[in-house]
Amino acid sequence: MKKETGLNTKELEFRYNYIKGKIAEHIVEQLFIALGIDVYRYGVEHTVPQLLSYMRKNKQPNETSHIRNNPDFIIRIPKTDSIHFIEVKYRANGTISRKEIEESYNYPPNTFIILVTKTSIKSIKFIDLKENNAKPIDIINQPEFCIENSLLISQHIELAQKVYKGLD
Repeated sequence: MKKETGLNTKELEFRYNYIKGKIAEHIVEQLFIALGIDVYRYGVEHTVPQLLSYMRKNKQPNETSHIRNNPDFIIRIPKTDSIHFIEVKYRANGTISRKEIEESYNYPPNTFIILVTKTSIKSIKFIDLKENNAKPIDIINQPEFCIENSLLISQHIELAQKVYKGLD
């Protein structure tokens, strides 16, 4: 009889964090849709999902860096007919560091990073974080998104609270 093997601790932790991130993406996608913003899935997990496990195991920065640096979504704001890249991150503490960005990501300059926490949904321009070490602001205060409905924001924060309750 073949001995069963499971995932190691590092692989289990990766999957746990991946699932939390996917939930955050869905919350943000549904928020934008409710706000009347057009959402187009764009990230590597949507365009070439078969490459995800390969990219984790095979360190080939030249071949995979462009693929890995595709943000999660492209959105179109109908009110201004503007287009933006969106990268969604779940962070229990609500922060993302300049160092993390410099070491791990090279998004297009017009990318917004949306941070979902247990208590808020925040936004920061990638370029502002990278160049000025700016801090995220509440998503309703991001002028480029033209958000005028605070009730929808509150409702989606409540969804995040329910989903992430008890998680670290």
